[in-house]
Formats: sequence, C-alpha cells, structure tokens
Amino acid sequence: MPFNNAFHNGKRGTRSRPGLFDVMAFHIGRAPCDELGESAPANHAYWTDQEWLRKGRRYYVDVPVNPIYHALGVMVEWYMRRQIRRDLREVG
Repeated sequence: MPFNNAFHNGKRGTRSRPGLFDVMAFHIGRAPCDELGESAPANHAYWTDQEWLRKGRRYYVDVPVNPIYHALGVMVEWYMRRQIRRDLREVG
C-alpha cells in the first residue's frame, strides 16, 4: 500500500477515521509539547503553527474522531500534564 493511501479510506478526497492508537499518540505528544514549551521552543512553535495545541483540537487533521477514543486521549493527556507539572515543581 503506498504511503499516500494509508491515510485514505478508498474514497478520493476523504480521510479515514483515526484509530485508538492514532488518537492516543496525538494526545500523548501534545501534552509535553505544550507543557515544556520553554524547554523545547522549536517543538512548541511547530505544534502552535499547526494549531494542534488549540483548545478543543481532536486530532492532527479535521476528521471525525470516535468520541470514546477522544475521551480516553483527553484523560491520558490530562494525567501526563499533571505528571509533567509535578516533575517540574520537584526539579525546581
């Protein structure tokens, strides 16, 4: 399967819905890029330019996301943010 076709569901101009792993990867990547913006300004700038850090963003591209997958991703992102903030406080 060619790389381009990996994102399409067979219909021209439409993208397939992301799976649980894809949604989790988005949220797991989003938390540190936002919370560690001062430590990694290039990553933070890139995610900001792509509008991936915008509140309410569900995935990298505008496609329907399974609401259960989104809820799980948000919970994991919240937990990761909490841990990062805790770790930053401990480091000082």
